[in-house]
Amino acid sequence: MGAQASGLGLQASGQRLPASVVAALTLAFVFFVPLVPLVGVVLAVRRVREGQRRVRRFAVAALLVGCLMTAAQVTAAAIVVPRLLGLMRRSRAAEGPMALGVMRTQIEVRGPERPLPRGDTGWTPSTPCCKRAERRCANKHSAWGHPIWRVLDFRAYGTRHSFQYRYRSADGEHAVFEARADLDCDGVYSSYQLHVQRRRGALGFSRRVERPYE
Repeated sequence: MGAQASGLGLQASGQRLPASVVAALTLAFVFFVPLVPLVGVVLAVRRVREGQRRVRRFAVAALLVGCLMTAAQVTAAAIVVPRLLGLMRRSRAAEGPMALGVMRTQIEVRGPERPLPRGDTGWTPSTPCCKRAERRCANKHSAWGHPIWRVLDFRAYGTRHSFQYRYRSADGEHAVFEARADLDCDGVYSSYQLHVQRRRGALGFSRRVERPYE
């Protein structure tokens, strides 16, 4: 690109363009590197104010192209960045439904003959993952010491996770297992609930999902 700009200058007057103008033209056309066209704009502005008439023409061209490229970059970022963040939230949100599936399997393994574990684990871990480093929870073995988690042989998957978990049952016949997460740290939680009903020697399951990608 620099060679092309230099060639244009030679054809125009038989003399080379200043290196700063060549650089401005070159940088102005770079779309895929953030803010580089803006550097070209800065260089062009200086030459528009200080350069000779022939140089100013090329500087103005670099200025216009650089402004257009910068505007295009800003527009692209405004469209792409929110979509990328949305995809990241969706991938992290998959932890919730997966945990519900694991809990259902663990309860089915126990069988309908045995009452559901009674009690309330409280939220595990107790501090929301959004308030921790990297906005994720470290999956520490000590966090899963409640007797109910041990009976059900349940803990979060992986070394780091985004959800808090809670199990509660008052009578051993009905239980609610819930996974929640504030995926974008705005104070609004996604909630995935598994409701379990033990009745007449059988287990019934239902799911409830609220704000799945928050």
